[in-house]
Amino acid sequence: MASIVAENRGQILRIQDLGWRTTAYPVSKPRVGIFYFHGRRISVMFGTHPRAIQQLEEFWNHNSVCNENLHERM
Repeated sequence: MASIVAENRGQILRIQDLGWRTTAYPVSKPRVGIFYFHGRRISVMFGTHPRAIQQLEEFWNHNSVCNENLHERM
């Protein structure tokens, strides 16, 4: 993720570990599987060019380490 942000002239501003959480429902990831388990929540605040969002979504959707993702425009 850091390399995608850096390639698009961006910068990671903050990484915050929110601890372990139990998923309230099964998380389905395309071409990866369905997950029923505890997961670690991490909040990452970054600034980058808007074209990087598509690349980051593909990274998060095809990575089994990241179960859920949410990005907001600030």
